[in-house]
Amino acid sequence: MKEKYYIGIDLGGTSIKLGIVDKNGDIVAKYEAPTPHAKYEETIELFVKMIEQTGIEKDQMLGVGIGVPGFVNIEDGSIDELVNVGWKNVHLKNDLEKKVGLPVFVDNDANLAALGEMWKGAGNGLTDLVCITIGTGVGAGVIINEKIYHGKNAMAGEVGHITINPHSEIRCNCGKNGCLETEVSATAMVNFNQRAIEGGKETLLPIEATTKDIFEAAQKGDSLAIEIIDNTANYLGLALSQIATVLAPERIVIGGGVSKAGELLLRPTMQYFKRYSTEKIAEQTEIVLAELENDAGIVGASRLVADQMAK
Repeated sequence: MKEKYYIGIDLGGTSIKLGIVDKNGDIVAKYEAPTPHAKYEETIELFVKMIEQTGIEKDQMLGVGIGVPGFVNIEDGSIDELVNVGWKNVHLKNDLEKKVGLPVFVDNDANLAALGEMWKGAGNGLTDLVCITIGTGVGAGVIINEKIYHGKNAMAGEVGHITINPHSEIRCNCGKNGCLETEVSATAMVNFNQRAIEGGKETLLPIEATTKDIFEAAQKGDSLAIEIIDNTANYLGLALSQIATVLAPERIVIGGGVSKAGELLLRPTMQYFKRYSTEKIAEQTEIVLAELENDAGIVGASRLVADQMAK
């Protein structure tokens, strides 16, 4: 009997990652290609080409799961707009199903990263968790009873737009001031550094420092770098405390590019989390780093297929 596989696709603003995943959630092959920006039909054709490139026979494929950077109409797999890739009013599920002749399921990329971490990563063996993804922006996926919690209009998990600093004058891309995204994202850290240097702060850092530069400078004792990380940890710890108080997850997983700082960020974040939380919440909530890194979306997209096909 032939082995059966899931096709997991993670659509990003820069690249498309596709993986062949077995029924145990293990990736057996991976492929990557640049994302054709603002070219929807070309991207659909690229999906088809990448699937064909795997060499897996069609009768071995159980279905295709796709994670996208934006809101998805869960009912029909259509998308109103994806700013990062330049799409508007597209019917991704229907269009790709016609091309590949397989079931296709679509969801938000942060939701699928959370699902992936629950299945094979830092949340393995758990039924309830929250996965925070911190990169250029901030997103999250909420898993309850091993399923993605979408909430009204699939809006659950948009923690990047929690108002965390109501007195802030920093405007978020969403149009509000004081969002979590303006305090803890990679963009926020880089902007903090730039403002400080322009204000005359002495530092080892260049004005165009990356987050990697900031973490490396902190390890060398640079006061500005340490201040930036402390600010990030403070607001992240506060947000996680609020999330844990409302949802009481078994574990909170921190992923995304900024999480690569490891203990340098995790340790102070946990200290602030404990400061802002009740004793019971602090005791019962684990905060850990993600394990799957760039594979989380692929694994989560595959699990999405498994869950949908089981209905």
